[in-house]
Amino acid sequence: MTEGKDLSLMFISWWYGEMLTATFDYFKHLLAYLYDFFSVKICLSTLFSVWRRDTVTYDGPGLNIKAMFESMVLNLASIIVGFCVKIGTLITYLIMTALFFLLMVAYILVWIFFPLIIAGLIYFGLKYSLGLR
Repeated sequence: MTEGKDLSLMFISWWYGEMLTATFDYFKHLLAYLYDFFSVKICLSTLFSVWRRDTVTYDGPGLNIKAMFESMVLNLASIIVGFCVKIGTLITYLIMTALFFLLMVAYILVWIFFPLIIAGLIYFGLKYSLGLR
C-alpha cells in the first residue's frame, strides 16, 4: 500500500513541481519571443528616426529655397510615418502581451486544478454509472 502512496506523492511532486516550473520557463521563452518578434528594442531606439532610412537630400547648385523646403518636408513626413508605424507595432505588442498573460493565467489555473477535475469526473462517473445517487 505504501507503493501507491509513494507513486501518488511522486506524481504530485512532478505535476506541481517539475512540470509547473517547466511551464513557467516555456512561458518566459514565449514572452522573449514576442519581444523579439515585434522588435521592441529596435522600435524604441529608432522611434524618431526616418522610416526605412528614406531621406531626401538637397544636392542642387546654389541656394534653392523651394528644393530645400521640399526635402525638409519629405524627411519630416518620413519621420512621422516611421513614428506611426513603430507606435502601432508597440501597441500591437502590448495587446498581444496582455492577451498572452490572460491565456497564461487561464492555462496555469487549469493546470493546477486539472488533477482535481479528473478525479471528480471519475468519482461522479462511477457514482452515476453504478446508480449510487
